[in-house]
Amino acid sequence: MTTLRTPCLGRAAAIISALLALHAPAAWAADNAVATAGAATVTRQEAEALLLTLSPPERKQLAGNPIVLEQWARARLADQLLLGEAAAKQWSTRPEVAAQIEAAAREITARAYLASISQAPAAYPSEAELTEAYHRLKGGLLKPAEFRVSQIFIPAPVDDAASLAAARKQAADAVKQARQPKADLSRLAREYDKSAKPASSDTGWVALEQLLPEVRPVVASLKPGQVSEPVQSAAGLHVLKLVDKREPQPATLDEARDMLRASLRQQRQAEMARAYLARLADGPAVKVDTEALKRILDHEDIAAAKP
Repeated sequence: MTTLRTPCLGRAAAIISALLALHAPAAWAADNAVATAGAATVTRQEAEALLLTLSPPERKQLAGNPIVLEQWARARLADQLLLGEAAAKQWSTRPEVAAQIEAAAREITARAYLASISQAPAAYPSEAELTEAYHRLKGGLLKPAEFRVSQIFIPAPVDDAASLAAARKQAADAVKQARQPKADLSRLAREYDKSAKPASSDTGWVALEQLLPEVRPVVASLKPGQVSEPVQSAAGLHVLKLVDKREPQPATLDEARDMLRASLRQQRQAEMARAYLARLADGPAVKVDTEALKRILDHEDIAAAKP
């Protein structure tokens, strides 16, 4: 059974919407590798490091839907495979690429150092500061709308024309059945996707951005009880039913606490970083030849250049 949901990993790497179930080859090192594709490997340590970057609520959410970690692992493998292809073609030796790598290395070094010397104090923000910020921003602190979606999934990779054609016929039939009064989507899901488990067709309550990009606009347009036309993703076709919807609601302080603390710390760090850079730029060792800059600006080649 594939999933409608994409990982809610916040600061984690961008997610590729790969939906096929992971099947671990027997040759895997069971005590370390959690995903592999040829020479590309995602280790247990990488997964643990990712989880440590998440807040407790995010980890709790993942525990209820661990398949999102599978999608993250696929993204990591895709990155490694792409880098391997580039390395095989010695892409980094191309002059324009080498120049970008050098510039990026300088930028990363400077920003990493700046971040290290502009950390907000560990005790910031205090409970009083959190409470004050919450009341000041309360009107803008909303929990996003949440959706409960059931789906019937028909596997059909987009690069398999025969399977896709057959899946489209099945999906059309699935839509008809799902729109019947008292249709049981869990039963239908199991019939159309043999890997489905009981009740696995239901996403539970999720925000729109937690759903696959392909299905988001469709889900947003549905009314509770409505069944969509088939939606195609990389792995197959989805027939979607909006079970229920919750409109955006004001967040309580407890619900907003982690997000608010992270936001305040980020703001404080940005303020400290700007102040540090300003001190460097205005330091006694800094000398700028304004007249020389003006002569460059007035040079005929520069003056005549078009953007």
